Amino acid sequence: MMTTESETTIFKAVKKLLKWFAVVLIVIFGIASLIWLGTYAFYKIKDRPKIETELKGVSIGEKFGDVMFKNYGYEIEVPVKNLNGMFPDTAEVSYRNKNLRLFVTFKNDVVDSVSFDCSQEYEYSSISQISCGDSSEEINQRFGKNIRVLCRMDKDIRNQYRTYDAVEYGIRYRLYHNKVVGFMIISPEKLSELVGINWSKCE
Repeated sequence: MMTTESETTIFKAVKKLLKWFAVVLIVIFGIASLIWLGTYAFYKIKDRPKIETELKGVSIGEKFGDVMFKNYGYEIEVPVKNLNGMFPDTAEVSYRNKNLRLFVTFKNDVVDSVSFDCSQEYEYSSISQISCGDSSEEINQRFGKNIRVLCRMDKDIRNQYRTYDAVEYGIRYRLYHNKVVGFMIISPEKLSELVGINWSKCE
């Protein structure tokens, strides 16, 4: 059976069309893959831990007057002797806001550190994707091996409390029986020095 010229032309046209269709599919698949990879990379980078400079509306380096103006209810804390027997630096002044459960330390009239207390039931506040109530395992999963663990210096409660410090990012998590009950932000340089004051290496 002989193939007519018109059939040959149609066959060639269909074959050419299928080739173009395959090329279009490959291009579409390639573009979709690039978009997916770009989105994945974006969220991977976006979700990586970073230095935290703001907690509950209070920022490191913010002026004393601005903090007091924006938030009602701060009361000055009387300096208390640290567990190493020393008083805090005289240039440091601390204020507590019971309503916001914030503890802010100022040095030379600017915010030096900010701490938050998770004491309220069903509290889900978080910093760097670690929330109140999370465990040490979740902190280790988030930050990997770059975590410093310290124990409370009071012997009576030494085995109840620990801090998990993400020193590189200036974040300290306070845990009670392996549950996050508070966190603090401070500069990484200063956090690296916060050993042997109220917290020390675990025995």
